[in-house]
This record gives sequence, C-alpha cells and structure tokens, in this order.
Amino acid sequence: MGNLQKIKSCGRISLKIILTVLIVMLVTGIGYISSKLWSEERGESQIIDISSWRTYKNKEYGYEIKYPKEFICDDSNKKHVKIGTKVMPYIRVDVYSNFNNLDLKKFISQLLKKQFGELLDLSNVTWEQINVNGVGGLRANFENVADGYTGKLSWDYIQRNDRVYRIALLQSFKGYSYSALHTLLLSTFKFTE
Repeated sequence: MGNLQKIKSCGRISLKIILTVLIVMLVTGIGYISSKLWSEERGESQIIDISSWRTYKNKEYGYEIKYPKEFICDDSNKKHVKIGTKVMPYIRVDVYSNFNNLDLKKFISQLLKKQFGELLDLSNVTWEQINVNGVGGLRANFENVADGYTGKLSWDYIQRNDRVYRIALLQSFKGYSYSALHTLLLSTFKFTE
C-alpha cells in the first residue's frame, strides 16, 4: 500500500508542475502579444537590421531604394517597380508624370480616386508633411478598401520637377510593425540625379 500512495503523490506533484508550467507559458505569451500590439499601436520603433539589404537603382528615373535580400525586384516596367516575392509585392515605387504641375495634394487625391474609385472616401484620408532625404512631400494615410485586404496604409509621395514618386509599403513582413518598417524603408530612398 505504501508504494501505491507514493505513486499517487508523485502523480499529483507532476500534474501540479505541468499545470504551473502551462499557466506561466500562457501568461508569458499573452503578455508578449499584448506588449507587441501596444507598442505597434503607439508607433514604437523596432530594431531592424538592414546591413544585408540590397540596393535597387533606377537610372531611368534617378532614384535608389534598399530592400530585404529575400525579395526579388521586378523592374520590367521602370515606372512601376515591384519588390517582394514571386507571388506577392510588398513594396512599390511608382513614378507618375505631373505635366500640369498640379498641387501635390490635388494630384494625389486625383490619383487615389482613379485607383480606388468610390471605394475610398477622400474625406477619410489624413495627410502629413514628410521630408525624404531633403525633399519635401506628402504622406496619405487611409484604410485599404480594395482587393479584399483591409488595414491602414501610408503611402508617401514626393514631387521632383514634373514627376511624382510614390513609395508604398503594401504590407509588413517578418513580424515587423508596419510603421517601423515603413519609416526605415523611406529613409533608404534617395535621388541619384
């Protein structure tokens, strides 16, 4: 009888240890996820190592931008460069002609209306002044409403002479916060001419 009680006692201790470990893991996981979501909502920066990133240079339109080495660059159309995987673009750099020399905000508004149509209410777009390596521009912040995707987007537009350059991070990757990655990506954009 003594051995049977020892076995039951060991079983209870083992069960208590297993339950304690599971509770600790659950609490730690919830804390990690909460802090990650909270820091992303607050726009806190993350450390992202770009030392291994590649540099794409577009000689035709006079700019360069860095991107993660895991990605491929499709520049078959030099005005509309896509960077990402074979099936999903994550980054786009588009060059538009502004021959009518429209005010940048008006130009962007017309462009967004053309791209999204009635799906995007322009009164819900918020605007920020930006500076990209010494060149001023505008950031359009809005809720994506097309192609079945949802989420907040920030697209940056820079005017240089009669061209408007759009630098767009379409979505985040590798668990990085959208805003941290977006800011970093934009900091690598430079005019070369």
